[in-house]
Amino acid sequence: MVRAEAERVHALLPSAPAASFQEAVGHAFAGHFPDPAPVCASPSVADSGIDDDREGDQAPTAVRAVGPPDDARLADLPGKLVRVTSVVELHVHEPHRLLAAARATGWTPLRGEDDQDPDDLVGAAMALAGPAMVPGADDVGNEMSGELLRPESGDELMDWSATPITAEFYSGLRLRRSPEPLHPRETRFGTMPDFAKTFPVVNCECEEDECPTCESWTLSPRTADVLHHALATMADFAYDDIQNSGGEPVTDIADGNWMFFDRLPVVTWQQSVSWRRQVARACDDLAADLAAGRWPRPRSVAEECVLYLALVEEAEAVLEEKEDLDDEDHAELPTHRDDYDWNACLESLFQDTDIALLYDPDMDGLLDPGSEMNRVFGIADMRPAEWFTPFKNVEPRDPERGFRR
Repeated sequence: MVRAEAERVHALLPSAPAASFQEAVGHAFAGHFPDPAPVCASPSVADSGIDDDREGDQAPTAVRAVGPPDDARLADLPGKLVRVTSVVELHVHEPHRLLAAARATGWTPLRGEDDQDPDDLVGAAMALAGPAMVPGADDVGNEMSGELLRPESGDELMDWSATPITAEFYSGLRLRRSPEPLHPRETRFGTMPDFAKTFPVVNCECEEDECPTCESWTLSPRTADVLHHALATMADFAYDDIQNSGGEPVTDIADGNWMFFDRLPVVTWQQSVSWRRQVARACDDLAADLAAGRWPRPRSVAEECVLYLALVEEAEAVLEEKEDLDDEDHAELPTHRDDYDWNACLESLFQDTDIALLYDPDMDGLLDPGSEMNRVFGIADMRPAEWFTPFKNVEPRDPERGFRR
């Protein structure tokens, strides 16, 4: 109703006040009006030595603060530089109104043509740069990406940039759905896989030395449930880190600013948003294996690393959480002698556990396939750029599977 009335009033106004009214309405819907422009005394008066003949308490004439020169580069700016990249989709249902509003602003059609940001400057800039209501059009989709530019990282202003300015946006909201489990069941936490059906087990009590059932390890329903929960939680943590920190390097880990990426090997702490999203997807891929009734066998270095972390760190924390919450759905799963045997998982699900070497500070140089140490150990290429290359003896995952977030 408010939008309809605003559009009715807008249509009655002449062009100039209509544009001002439209701008004010946009700020009102955004819930924020921009602060007044900063002012300062004219330096030509203050520094010239000319006497000010004004009488009484008459205030000096205020002028806008002097900005940087037009040809300034990033390193020349005394303050911080926030770049906000926005993608907006508009359904133009009244072209004449859109054109009239644009002309009212002076537009003329062309014929033929982290720790680095404790005050959250990026968030504030993105809030103020949000799309305003556009006359004659509906905003059907918009996303923003924000970052702090730093000269020491090789960043530069757009007009001086030697490379194209690019930004990544998440996959479509309506596509961000987890795959349906093979055997779903309703729990107090929502629809979850029924691992009693997905991984049925037989508890043999014979204890014979040559009994194949007693001798072999199996992935039990309770183990699968905890491991699935651990991987899904790690994916959530990873996506939250990306949302909160973007592509900022992992720093100040003691302050608790990171939930996931500070747990990866130090060699990965400088990686991009795109790289981090693929690691988050690796967690989801392994969790989807379990939901589909498949053993979660890693198919790349990234999957090895996240499954290793799930088994040596996250799984035990999830199990304690289930016990603290008296998780009845988990307690209803059948018990088995192999429940929660994380060491057996490492032995049975991995081709090898070379990934653990990345956490050993004495193994510097291990990543380089041409190094002597790499040849001695006979390991795969574990440089971050190769983390998502499928192993040669596994079936690659569908490259079009998308991302959950």
